[in-house]
Amino acid sequence: MNLDLPGRGSKTIEVMQTFRTMSVIHCGGCKQDMDESEGFYIEPLSLWYHPQCFRCYGCYNEFSQENPFSVLNQKALCDSCYEKETASQEPVCYSCQEPISGPISYAFGQPYHQRHLQCDRCHLPIKGKIYEHQNRVYCEDDFRPLVSRTCQGCHLPFDQRGGIHAMGISWHRECLKCVACGQTFPDKKFFVLDGQPLCAKDYHDSTQTLCGRCFKPVVGKAYDVPKLGRVFHPDCWVCNACEHPLDDTFFEYKSGYFCSEHHARTYLPPHRN
Repeated sequence: MNLDLPGRGSKTIEVMQTFRTMSVIHCGGCKQDMDESEGFYIEPLSLWYHPQCFRCYGCYNEFSQENPFSVLNQKALCDSCYEKETASQEPVCYSCQEPISGPISYAFGQPYHQRHLQCDRCHLPIKGKIYEHQNRVYCEDDFRPLVSRTCQGCHLPFDQRGGIHAMGISWHRECLKCVACGQTFPDKKFFVLDGQPLCAKDYHDSTQTLCGRCFKPVVGKAYDVPKLGRVFHPDCWVCNACEHPLDDTFFEYKSGYFCSEHHARTYLPPHRN
């Protein structure tokens, strides 16, 4: 607006005005109009209350440090009334409003069917620990990058693409790669060696745990052959001729491994009289 200042050399100046829109709110107890300064907001109920109006829905007693409240089916209840309500009926899912007879998940004080409590980022049912952040719920994999500042791979901030949590640190999904071949991990599985992520092939290659016969990773039971500096799957450490298992006594010939019988029978030169 414009103001005319009195005095010599009267002049006009412009004054910038700022304001905030005040919406009419109603008390959740008495239902009367109220101002924010007159009461407080109860987030689980999404309602404002005058201090004297926030009481137990069941017994109408006031809440206090000694008489705290819990929320059940959009009602604030004291401990006594809450126990009576839950003892007489099954809890109701906050999402579908149907009774919950099986496992229950809780977020912001409300019960959910486990299948209905979904991560706000990946939209999958949350298994394991539930993280509440800014009125949203997250699974652990999506929560960790959300509160982390930068990606371990590119050292750039996280954006709407989100990220993943692995090895105790946060990454953009495309930045978590095998340090040897540079490939990402589409199956979400990788190995760690000296603090670095590796795909299965490069990990086993680096640790010399690729099978000496089929050259596939050896996981679980293995047969270690110190003479060759290699390990084998139990099914691969067999004679190339008879397929019987080998032991510490074996013979190597043209990249094959043989028992003493077949090595003598097949590969030793015939005796001349």
